[in-house]
Formats: sequence, C-alpha cells, structure tokens
Amino acid sequence: MRKLLFLVILAASLWGGYWFIGASAKNIALTEWFKTQTARGWTAQYDTLNVRGFPNRFDTTITDFLLENPFARWGLQGEALKIAALSYKPNHVIISFQGEQTLSTPQLVARLNARTLRASVVVEPSVDLSLERVRLEAANMEIQGGTGWEAAFDFAYLAFEKVTDSPLDYRFGLSLSAFNPGIRWQGTPPDLPRLIQSIAIDSTTTYDAPWDRLSFETRPPRARHISLQSFALQWGELGLTAQGEVDVLADGTLDGEISLRIENVRLAITALRAAGVLEPNLAGGTIAALTQLAARGNTLTLPLRFNNRRTRLGPINLGPAPQINRR
Repeated sequence: MRKLLFLVILAASLWGGYWFIGASAKNIALTEWFKTQTARGWTAQYDTLNVRGFPNRFDTTITDFLLENPFARWGLQGEALKIAALSYKPNHVIISFQGEQTLSTPQLVARLNARTLRASVVVEPSVDLSLERVRLEAANMEIQGGTGWEAAFDFAYLAFEKVTDSPLDYRFGLSLSAFNPGIRWQGTPPDLPRLIQSIAIDSTTTYDAPWDRLSFETRPPRARHISLQSFALQWGELGLTAQGEVDVLADGTLDGEISLRIENVRLAITALRAAGVLEPNLAGGTIAALTQLAARGNTLTLPLRFNNRRTRLGPINLGPAPQINRR
C-alpha cells in the first residue's frame, strides 16, 4: 500500500512538474514570438498574456492584442483571444475570440461581432508547423465595413484542410445560413427576401506553397488552380448551383469556366441589374434574348466564363474578370 501511495505521489509530482515547465515554456515562446515579429517589422502587441489550465490543459489568454503583417497586408485587433490545448497534445488548439474584432485586408477593413467565434486548428508537430486542418464556426455574426456596409448571418461553418498526399492541395468547405449580404441596390430592389436562406461551397485549391508557420509570418500562399466541386445558393425563389474549374494567372486574374444553373432566370437578371453588376451599356435586347432561352419552369444552365480578363455569363458581358491573390 505504501509503495502504491509513493508511486501515485511520484507520478503526480512528475506530471505537475511537466505542466509547470510546459506552461512556462509556452508563455516564453509566445512572448518571444511577439518580440520577434516586432523586430521583423510587424505591429505585434498585447496587454496581458497568461497561461493556466493545470493539470491537463494549457489555456492561454491574450488581451487587447494587435497583429499587423506588412508583407501580406492583413491585420487583426481584438479584445481577447483564448488558445486552449490539451497538455499532452499541444499541436491541436481551440481558438476562441471574445468581444469585438477588427479584421484588415488589402480590400477592406471590417469590425466583427459574434455571439460565438471559435476555431479548431491542427498542425503537424514539426518546426514548420504545417497546417493539417482548420474548423471554424460562428454564430450571430455582425459585420460592419469601413464605408458603412453592413452584413450579418445566423450561423457559419468553415473547414479548410490539407489533401492527403498532396502537399499543395487544400480542400475548402463553407456552410452559411440566414445571410444578410447588405447589398445597396442601385435600382428598384428585386422581389427577394432580406436574408439569403443558405450558401454551401465545396472546393479544392492548389497553392504555390504549403500553409505553415513561414507562410503566416511572411506572405500567404497564392492560389494557382481552383476546382469548384459544388456551389449552392437559395435566396427566396432564386436558386443558383455551380461547378467547374479555373486557373489563376500570375497577376491573380481568374481564367476558366464554371457551369452555372439558375432557377428563376428573370429574377436573377433583375437582381443583377439592381445590384449594378451588369455594365450600363449592355443592350436590353441581349437580356431579353437570354430570358427567352430559359427552359420550362424558368430554369437555365449557362457557362460562366473567365477569359481574356473578362467575365461572361452566356452572351452577357459582366465586365472585368475577378482577381484574387492581390496584395
């Protein structure tokens, strides 16, 4: 009995020592990481950084933080960030955001408020910390843009993971419900409800480099090819589904073709006009001809082509082809 008690006390002491050493190491590593990024030209600062969770967890709380990466031109500022990990599995963390967050990208600056915003992140237990998968969920999210644009949704689930045996291929999935896109109609609003009922995306992207610690600290990998397995949107009586493949040119311009199925073509055309997507000089006869092509039930399948840096939906010229990878 005494030997058993001695072994229990010894094991508890060893585990307690392991936890305190690990917690101290984690605290030091994060503190030094912020200092290193500042020395490299980042804005990387915070108010407090604490590690708790004895005996089975390493729970880190960072308050009033600001991260700005000048290489990728993105930034994140927030009230509190919690990083939770099991002490015996530190390469799998749960990240929870609390309070208001401000996200900065080359295209926009947005303030984010959500009842729930958390992510599960798994990386390889290596020096490079190569990303294996990310699962993110958000509930009751409100988004405010710097130009007065506002959007919101009830729930979103996002998944991003490395494809097995393909180090540069990553699969992306998104499910979004009750989404208010905050569109500012430029003409008479179409007969659509305020909320888009659902959006679902499943795609695979080939990048020019893997997602890992170095890509986070310098520049994000750039997409080279996108395979859209499926896209589905339901917005009142308007339904859209799509699939196809596009290449991404050196300057980020899309080039390829996606097959787009539209349910309620007339409503879709009205919405495109009211949103200002169609070019002003588009001949009304072209729209009339497209409407007449609709099959019984007002449903039509058309190619969405990105070619010669232009976008065409069937015979309709929608303007310049979109660009991604922009810095």
